[in-house]
Amino acid sequence: MTTMRIAPRFIAPLLFAFAASGCSIVARGDAAHPDTRRHADTGVVGIEPAHLHSDYWVHKQRNGGRVVLDATAVAKQNALLRAIDESVNNIEQLPATLDGARVRAWIEDLSRVPVGPLFDAADNEISPATLTELRASLDVDAIPAQMPTRFGLVTHRADLRTFPTTLRVFKAPGNTDIDRFQESALFPGTPVAIVHASLDGEWWLVVSELYEAWIEKRRVAVGDANEVFGYGRKTPFLVVTGASARTTFTPELPQASELLLDMGVRVPLLRDWPAAAPA
Repeated sequence: MTTMRIAPRFIAPLLFAFAASGCSIVARGDAAHPDTRRHADTGVVGIEPAHLHSDYWVHKQRNGGRVVLDATAVAKQNALLRAIDESVNNIEQLPATLDGARVRAWIEDLSRVPVGPLFDAADNEISPATLTELRASLDVDAIPAQMPTRFGLVTHRADLRTFPTTLRVFKAPGNTDIDRFQESALFPGTPVAIVHASLDGEWWLVVSELYEAWIEKRRVAVGDANEVFGYGRKTPFLVVTGASARTTFTPELPQASELLLDMGVRVPLLRDWPAAAPA
C-alpha cells in the first residue's frame, strides 16, 4: 500500500504558525452559532474578499515584523535536520560511487505493489497484468553492483511518482481526490541525484532532499555537481512570493519560455544585462 509521507520538520512550524498567530479562519459566527452563509463574492462560507489578501492576516499579528530566525540560524537548523533526520537526504554529500543495494532498497521501499483494488480515472479497475507491467518497468535487475553518482537540475515543475508512469489510480470508483501513485512534486531549480532509469528509459529514479521517487526524464537537465548545486547558491537572486509567475515568451529558447515558477522558487538575477540586448 502506498502511503503519503510528510517530512516531520514541516509539521512543527505549521502548528507553531497557527498557535502563534492567534487568528481564526472563521470570520463570522461562533462554535454555537456558525455562519453557514456563502459570501456572494467568494462563494465560500465565512470567507470575505478581504480574507484573500495577505495584508488582512499580517495586520492581525502583534509582532508581524519580528525576525524569528535569521539566515545564519536557518542554515544552522537545516544542517541539524540533515544530521539527525533520516527522512532528509543530504544529496550533495552522497559518495561518488553508489552501492547498487542501496539503490535497490530505495526502489523496493517506494514502488510496492498496492494491496487491494485500484481504479483509474474512468472507474475501471486496474488489472493484475497492469500492476505486473508496472513492476517490470522498474528494471531492478539492471541495477549494477556499483554505479557513479550523477546529478541533475529540475527544469520544469514535475510530479514525483511511485512508479514510472503517468497512470492515475484511486482507491474507489468516482473518488479521484487522491492519486495513489502521486508522491510529491519538484520545482524548477531543485537539485537531484539520478540513480536509476526505468525499463523504457523515459523516467529516472531521483533522490531529492526529501524524497526518492520517479520523475519524467525530460524534466531534468544533467550536470556535474558544481553546476547543479552552484545554481542554487548564485547571487543576487529573486524569490517568487506570489502564487506563481512565468518567464517571458522566448522563441529562441523554448525550454525556458513561459516557464511556470511557483511560490518559493528561487532564480538567479542577472543585474548587468545590457539594456539594448533582447532579454
